[in-house]
Amino acid sequence: MGAAKATMAMLGVNVSPARLPNTALDAEQTARLKAELEALGFFDWL
Repeated sequence: MGAAKATMAMLGVNVSPARLPNTALDAEQTARLKAELEALGFFDWL
């Protein structure tokens, strides 16, 4: 759930923090997710 919420934030959609037992991604995880999504061309489709 944390990855989905981080992706939404990258798209400019403000969402609430993940609730337990899920956790939010830390800065390193968010950067890695963004890099992987960019490598896949995810943001090119928007």
